[in-house]
Amino acid sequence: MNRKDKERMLLLLREKKKREHRHICQNNFYEFCKHMDSKFFTDGKKHLKLIAEAFQEVAEGKINKLAVSMPPRAGKSYITSLFCGWMLGKYPKGSIMRNSYAAKLAEKFSKDIRDGIIVSDKFKEIFPGINVKGSIDNWNINDTTQPAYFCAGVGGPITGFGCKTIA
Repeated sequence: MNRKDKERMLLLLREKKKREHRHICQNNFYEFCKHMDSKFFTDGKKHLKLIAEAFQEVAEGKINKLAVSMPPRAGKSYITSLFCGWMLGKYPKGSIMRNSYAAKLAEKFSKDIRDGIIVSDKFKEIFPGINVKGSIDNWNINDTTQPAYFCAGVGGPITGFGCKTIA
């Protein structure tokens, strides 16, 4: 086997591994979390794996309602934001409504998901072809007419909006 053939074979193997990794991350939320932030999602933080597994069951329709309660700075908002991004990557015609006790916090979560997760290169490795447009409290993915993500604080306007996930 000559050098060019070896290089071609290595390239094909790398591409195959990349496709396999993409498929795993598209279908396993915890693997997606580790892909997005391997320094945060470590073996020492077993609670994050348990929460990711519960979110996975929500995505699969096995759990209809889930409440996550942890001490401050334990990662509940971050993992929830990653879950929102993952779901929108899996179901780009779906939508998510995320509410908070304060409009500023709701907008921060929206910005984190839109500008920190979905537009990142790591996200695009797993969900290529996903683009966002719109304001921080109400944005779309690709060319959908329904908002993909919208948020509000307590007392904020959510009346008239609906959300759904298309599986």
